[in-house]
Amino acid sequence: MIQTYTDEQLQAELDRRKRERQVQERPRQRTVINLTRLRKHCQNHIDALATGDAREDDEHCIYEVAMITVFGKSVFDWINERTP
Repeated sequence: MIQTYTDEQLQAELDRRKRERQVQERPRQRTVINLTRLRKHCQNHIDALATGDAREDDEHCIYEVAMITVFGKSVFDWINERTP
């Protein structure tokens, strides 16, 4: 069935879908948030800094956990669609 479309038609459809995704509603904050995982990561980072064992990606990990905690796992699908 896809063979019946030209390359230009297929590209136009891909472009249309991309525009549609870009106008999707922004992620919404959850109304109930469990901070247990975020608190654990933050405490581990503080402990690692205190002992000199901090890793380069600790802060990025905290960012990811915070975003997932507040907005849910799908937040990064939305972010990645808008990040070059």
